[in-house]
Amino acid sequence: MNLGQSNSNINIVFLLIFLVVVVIAGFAVGAAVTPIVFPPAAAAEAENVDSLFQTFLSIGTAIFLLVEGLLVYSIIRYRHRPGDDGDAQPIHGNAMLEIVWTIIPALLVIFLSLISYDVWTRNQEVKAQENIVNGQEIEVRAVAQRFAWTFEYEAPETVTNFRGEDVPILIKDNTLHTYVGQNVHLTIQSLDVNHAFWVPAMRLKQDALPGYVADLRFRPTLASYEGEFDPDPEKLNEQSYPVVCAELCGGGHGEMVARIVVHPSEEAMLSAFWDNSVENFIRIAQTNPVEAGREIIQNYPCFSCHTLDDLGWAGVIGPALTGIGDRAGERIEGVSAEEYLVRSIYFPDEFIVNGFQNQMPPFRSSMSADDLEGIVAYLCAQTSSGESACDLEHLTEIVNEYR
Repeated sequence: MNLGQSNSNINIVFLLIFLVVVVIAGFAVGAAVTPIVFPPAAAAEAENVDSLFQTFLSIGTAIFLLVEGLLVYSIIRYRHRPGDDGDAQPIHGNAMLEIVWTIIPALLVIFLSLISYDVWTRNQEVKAQENIVNGQEIEVRAVAQRFAWTFEYEAPETVTNFRGEDVPILIKDNTLHTYVGQNVHLTIQSLDVNHAFWVPAMRLKQDALPGYVADLRFRPTLASYEGEFDPDPEKLNEQSYPVVCAELCGGGHGEMVARIVVHPSEEAMLSAFWDNSVENFIRIAQTNPVEAGREIIQNYPCFSCHTLDDLGWAGVIGPALTGIGDRAGERIEGVSAEEYLVRSIYFPDEFIVNGFQNQMPPFRSSMSADDLEGIVAYLCAQTSSGESACDLEHLTEIVNEYR
């Protein structure tokens, strides 16, 4: 009987059993750990990413167990034994072993690259019927600037404003609203520095770079709340998914958080957000600039940096806006209050208030002239007397230069 051949066969059998156990353990760990480390998948793209992560984790776990298992076996099998003072038998390489441990990792890397590319292309592919709200396709944009996100919804219809001009319906909000099953196409841009749009619940992450418009597509599959939507701002966090900036962008980076509300149906979105927003836009467009400006300014991220008692803002990064109407006309000699405020918003680097840094992004390309006029008219009314410190006709003339 050939005992050497028999022992070799036994070793091969044990090695195969060990490999099978390692593979099973790897996939078991991947399946068990993925739901623990990730929140519940709220989008179809999240399910693709979770599947990819589980594959990576399973293969990585199997390799870890294989390597550590062989290491422990070698330590025990070839440990130093009492009385054995001889030298080990020298071995000059093993060409076949080196080929195997080079080809297998190379094949694994190629396999992981291919499935990663497949997930990336499926998550980015153009989908049918994108951004459908109330039977029509709208444009949805995410605008990043220190230190807030603004979401813009532009509908194809127009309304007549208080000047008799036809303007497109453009809704701005600090929360992104969508509904289960809607194919969302979001364009993302930054007005100042690098930001990153990251939604952990949907496994979405897209860099927002100055001067570049990026596209992000996703389809929500899990509503962010149950029952009826409560518009109370204090309850928003309980009914939405967080959007955070994943790129260090300055002193207020940690506060650059927005929310995504996923309504259970299109009807729920229409009643909870869209219909009211359109009505508000029409009402504001048809009212006087001062009253409109108070509502318009709340659609921009000014609250993240400025203090304004009238709206309860308490930002400290930028100059206080409380009482700005009394001070604006005195800031720069020969510059009226309305001109000072207009240029401070569109070109903020022109007038830097002492004690503050030049961190405010220019709004020339992201704020309409109508919004600018309303906001400035409102800020002009922030005086101790409550009377406007600006000539509103002159303000209109200044703003008309940018229409």
